[in-house]
Amino acid sequence: MGPENEPPGIMNEALHWKSSGRWAAPDGTDYEAGIGSLAVPVLAYAAAADKMDPPEGCRAFLQALGGARKEFRLLGECSGFSRDYGHVDMLVSRAAEREVWPDLAAWLAGNREMQSLEP
Repeated sequence: MGPENEPPGIMNEALHWKSSGRWAAPDGTDYEAGIGSLAVPVLAYAAAADKMDPPEGCRAFLQALGGARKEFRLLGECSGFSRDYGHVDMLVSRAAEREVWPDLAAWLAGNREMQSLEP
């Protein structure tokens, strides 16, 4: 589905999530309920031309996260970017290197307290 071969287990989980409409493990663990307890700063990017993970799904994922410090950026012309990015080129393209990476670096610099978090 992407630029690399995905492990079969990951593909099976993705297919299960898409077909069931629920983000849950095969054993029934509800991932969406679990992420509501996370309270770290989050910057979420969505690519305007992404057909695999459309922006509305990315926004729903962000809204499900706990915490108050959440930002969403739509990588597309409508948001001032030079083009409508897709699933892969939002990270690995010359345009992303010029536009997305500096934006992320600036956001990280403004959230330095995250660097002290233990893994």
